[in-house]
Amino acid sequence: MYELSRIGFVYQPYMRILLVEDVPTLREVIQTLLTSVGYEVDAFETAEEALEDLHAGKYRCVITDFKLPKMNGIDFLFQVKKIDHRVPSLIMTAYASIDIAVEAMKRGATDFLVKPFETSALLSAVSEVIEHRRILERDLGLYTRKDRRLLTASGKVQQIIDVAKKVSKVDSSVFIFDEKKSKN
Repeated sequence: MYELSRIGFVYQPYMRILLVEDVPTLREVIQTLLTSVGYEVDAFETAEEALEDLHAGKYRCVITDFKLPKMNGIDFLFQVKKIDHRVPSLIMTAYASIDIAVEAMKRGATDFLVKPFETSALLSAVSEVIEHRRILERDLGLYTRKDRRLLTASGKVQQIIDVAKKVSKVDSSVFIFDEKKSKN
């Protein structure tokens, strides 16, 4: 666990990852690594098999190899984004080039890993793209930092809460003051 804490990895429960890797031994190693730190991993040999299992909201991250038997990883990500446009994704490749990296990013890849890579690099990349998605969802108002509810018996306080919820989705300053005290 020393290695994981050193790179800043923080386990977050209920994180399911879709992994597509055609090399069985590498697929198993990556799946075992991710499972060992608490992720649930569905691993597939081909993009076509993975697409059959995919539906919106099921996965917190997609990891795919670039070079796959039929459909390559970039084309796979293009299909993934049609089904779940918010899911972050990582492309792994031993055939690193600027052209491939640019095309991967254009097609929706969140990050790009060059094989061979250190396990800490993979864990760090996965953690970062999932955290990035969480922040975006919070900023878009899809989720709050903590799922809290404010309850009050006062109608005036409830009005303030309602206004605060509306303006919380916009980047602005809000001042709340007591009219009685402001007149003095």
